[in-house]
Amino acid sequence: MLNLSFSSIKGSFAKDGIAVKLLLLLLFFIVYALVFSGVAKGVVALFGVTDSLAVLKITQFCQAFGMFVLAALSLAYLVSKNMREYLSLEVRPSHIVVVLTIACIWLSMPLVNFIGEWNASLSLPDSMGELEAFFRKMEDAAEKLTLKMLVTDSFFQFFLNIIVMALLPAVGEELFFRGVMQNSIERSVKNVHVAVWVTAAVFSFVHFQFFGFVPRLLLGAFLGYLLCWSRSLIVPMVAHFVNNATIVVIYYMYSDDAKKLEEVEKIGSDDYSVLIISALAFVVAAVSIWKRSKAAE
Repeated sequence: MLNLSFSSIKGSFAKDGIAVKLLLLLLFFIVYALVFSGVAKGVVALFGVTDSLAVLKITQFCQAFGMFVLAALSLAYLVSKNMREYLSLEVRPSHIVVVLTIACIWLSMPLVNFIGEWNASLSLPDSMGELEAFFRKMEDAAEKLTLKMLVTDSFFQFFLNIIVMALLPAVGEELFFRGVMQNSIERSVKNVHVAVWVTAAVFSFVHFQFFGFVPRLLLGAFLGYLLCWSRSLIVPMVAHFVNNATIVVIYYMYSDDAKKLEEVEKIGSDDYSVLIISALAFVVAAVSIWKRSKAAE
């Protein structure tokens, strides 16, 4: 009876409008956030975990799995008879597209650093001083939390970081934002650019970092166009993973060398020759992906 019940609701919201689908996605996001927050507390209590860093990683893993992976899969189940097709998981990208995608992420890093420095230097009008102070306080707290997780010289902790901070976000956030949200908007408004940029804006907004909004917005848009060009969610997943994993690797390699770490973080923001060359190479690689995708149509 249970199987019959679940089968009967598969694709039952397929004909509903975009507003209903996005509200359902938001509902799943909130419900799973609450449920898996409780699951995380249960895991911590069951295994008697007392280390604050371990508690943080368990909580992040559980919540991200629920809020992004399960929320996306739940909505895809309700709005489509073929989940793999709806989520753009049926097309297998070519090896050269994957290689070019990885190259794009690495080549874009100096430009991302430059835009990030510019975004961080922005100030709100004097009349919004209290709001700016609030935003900066939030970002400082988030940065401290991220650094607490990233900075380690333990290979085991490094491996956990790859899973929690690179693999899970790459799979979960791409399922949620590009697989479900972007695809749903594109099917509704019939405009790929609207779908890409609206999704990218939401993607950046939910990270709650105003002074890092622009580079994350541009990253989200690039991930969105990768999906449009390749028609495979695997491609933005790979890009997202490489982006996050590269940061994890850098912090592991230079965890005991703050000066070197700072130099790496500033690549592109203080050397215009590196910035220009890498940006041009990024454009060439991105155009190559687009051309190969057009040729494959």
